[in-house]
Amino acid sequence: MKTVCVATSTLNNVVEFVVLCIVFVVILFLAYFAARLAGGFQANVHAKSNIKIIETTRISNNKYLQIVKIGDSFYLIGVGKDEIHYLTEIDKEDLNFTEPPTLEIGNFKDILSNLKKNSDKKGK
Repeated sequence: MKTVCVATSTLNNVVEFVVLCIVFVVILFLAYFAARLAGGFQANVHAKSNIKIIETTRISNNKYLQIVKIGDSFYLIGVGKDEIHYLTEIDKEDLNFTEPPTLEIGNFKDILSNLKKNSDKKGK
C-alpha cells in the first residue's frame, strides 16, 4: 500500500480562503435580497387588508382589549390566549383619535438634520 502525501503551498491556502470569503459575501447578499423581497411581499399583503388593529390595551397577562377597524366600522373585541370575544360596535364619533399619518421616509441626511433641530429646541 502506498500513501500519497500532498504538499499544499501557502499560496493555495490563501487562494482558497479568498474564494471562500467571496462565496460567503455572495451568499450574504442573496440572503439580504431574499429577506427584502419577502418583507415587501408581506407589507403589500397587509396594506391591502380590510382589517386593521387601531389600538390595543393590555388587561392582564394574556388578555387584551382591541379596537379593530373592519371596512368602515369599528369594533371593540376582547382577545385572550385561546379566544376572541365580540364586545360592541363603536361609532366613529365616539373615538378620540385621528388616522395615523402615513410615514414618509426621506434620506438619512434630512432625518438627521430634523433630529438635530428638535434636540436643539429641547436643549434651549
